Amino acid sequence: MNNNPLQAISDLQSWYQQYCDGDWEHNETIRICTIDNPGSRVTIDLEGTDCENKPFQSIENDISEDNWYHCLYEMGNLKAQVDHLI
Repeated sequence: MNNNPLQAISDLQSWYQQYCDGDWEHNETIRICTIDNPGSRVTIDLEGTDCENKPFQSIENDISEDNWYHCLYEMGNLKAQVDHLI
């Protein structure tokens, strides 16, 4: 896993751009919001991508109170909650 948050955002932008076709990107494809832990929640709609039907194993990594992340696949969406990113 890449521990550089700026690189992670750049990678997400590149992934997003490869699927932009004039239609796909008009949905709520990627949502990023804050949560009160503190941290962030990221939801990525995988419909119409190569990742849509790939198996995904849920991850819960609780290293410490301020170093954690959780990822799961639910109803066509990749959902992640992470500690403060930057």
